[in-house]
Amino acid sequence: MDGASRGLNVALVERDDFASGTSSRSTKLIHGGIRYLAQAFQTKLPPNTLLDIIWNLRIPFPGTEGYEYLKILNADLYERKYMIDSAGFMTTPLPIMVPMYRWWEVPFLFIAGKMYDFVAGRRRSVPPSHYISAAEVFYQFPEIKEQNHEGCKLKGALVFNEGQQNDTRMNVHIALTAAQEGATVANHTEVLDLLSTGTRGQSDYKIVGAKVRDVFTGETYEIKAKQVISACGVFSDAVRRMADPEATDIMVAGPGSHLVMPDYTSPDKMGFLWFTEDGRVLYLLP
Repeated sequence: MDGASRGLNVALVERDDFASGTSSRSTKLIHGGIRYLAQAFQTKLPPNTLLDIIWNLRIPFPGTEGYEYLKILNADLYERKYMIDSAGFMTTPLPIMVPMYRWWEVPFLFIAGKMYDFVAGRRRSVPPSHYISAAEVFYQFPEIKEQNHEGCKLKGALVFNEGQQNDTRMNVHIALTAAQEGATVANHTEVLDLLSTGTRGQSDYKIVGAKVRDVFTGETYEIKAKQVISACGVFSDAVRRMADPEATDIMVAGPGSHLVMPDYTSPDKMGFLWFTEDGRVLYLLP
């Protein structure tokens, strides 16, 4: 879409239907990643005690690993604002609560939420984070436990906001907009091979297009191009081997699970986040 809107001659092919793969199996969140903020300041997540916070706290100075996490967070928050501002009709703010059971979690998470807002700055595009009481938490999530496994009573929750969107609709909308801008867009069109010139492994070797097949009719076509971009996700290694049969795999699968729960487990306009004991993040989203 960006290339076509700038006057470039662009073609896009998709083996299946648009957004039929990983793109439609996301959490539907447009988020900066509050976990990056935690990783920027401390290595242990979640902290078990106040001593964990003090002992592992680190300042993300330039050149440190923590600073790199801040850069990632800053870039993600910029993209969140851009997505909400440019596609507000399908991307809306979603409040997400983080329950707090131990007394020190109240100031710790409240400060973390405000720092998250601070990093976003003018790029926030969502309401600021805030604290809600235990009574409000029970109102939103009646099934939440009153005490955690340590016997600590619920103190309240931090509520921060992210963006939520229909990922499939966004993908289709981008494809249609690209076509409107002059791009040639074709789904159910499989790449069979890459076209090249020169000798593989030499400096004159160059990819100059792709041979594709219409999945429905079986007809094949050749598309010539000055630049070929592979945006194939988990199938990237298969496309790379078209250019170099001896290429080694570089893709590493990131495991993740999405479960569809009954609608009564979550209110219509509030999400829920908590950390497992081994540091993983779990979301419950409407």
